[in-house]
Parts: sequence; C-alpha cells; structure tokens
Amino acid sequence: MQKKVISILSILAVAFLISSCATSYTHKVGYPSSGDLFITSGDDPGTESDQDASSYIPQGEYIHYQNEAYLPFPILGIFIKTGNGEPQYVFDNKVIPDVKNMGGDALINADVDVTEPDPWYYGIIGFRQGWATLVTGTVVKR
Repeated sequence: MQKKVISILSILAVAFLISSCATSYTHKVGYPSSGDLFITSGDDPGTESDQDASSYIPQGEYIHYQNEAYLPFPILGIFIKTGNGEPQYVFDNKVIPDVKNMGGDALINADVDVTEPDPWYYGIIGFRQGWATLVTGTVVKR
C-alpha cells in the first residue's frame, strides 16, 4: 500500500514538474480575404479611396467567445472533447457569418484573444482544457 502511494506521488510530481516548464507556442490564423470580410485592429474599414472613417456605417458591436472542453474524468479527458474553440474554426464558422448577418462587411477595432489548449497529459488526471477564442470588434458596412 505504501509503495503504491509513493508511486502515485512520484508520477504526480513528475507531471507537475513537466507542466511547470517554460514553453512557447505560436499558432497562425489566416484572415479571410477582404472580399469575404475585412478585419483590422485599427479603425480604418479598409476603403481603397479617399473616403475617411465617416464613410462607413456602424452596424453594432460584436463579441463572441467559444471554447472547447475535455471530459473531466481521468484518462477519458485525454480523448473526449466537446465543442471546437480553434481560432480558424471560429472565424470560418462563426465570426464571418455573424458579421454578415449583422449587415456588415468589415470588423474594425478587432481584438482576438486565443488561449491555447493544455498539454494532453493533463487529461490523465482529468484537468485538460481545450482552445478558447474571444473575438470582439465593431461591425461596419463600408
């Protein structure tokens, strides 16, 4: 019994040691073509002429948050997830259709916050979180 407890504590210690190591991650999300939807972090709606910012019509503010979660049970949390919070999926399936449904063709002052998923081994103990994407901005008609 004591050997079993020491083994479990050793495994947990190694898991926490691995999870506390410094890491770096880059994920590139391709913006859609400006014909589909123009997205900018500034306030210029992407006009190609001498028009200024007053030449576009605001349609409203846009806020969308989407995440994915893994089943919160040991071992099963490695494989079974619900939802899809990957940035490219969110843009292709939510942001572009929503902005067009609001009557806009551009999203200005856009802010995209992405939280990357936890490593797979967090699922061994049932604490794995998936992608989370938050998109905010002002929908305008150019």
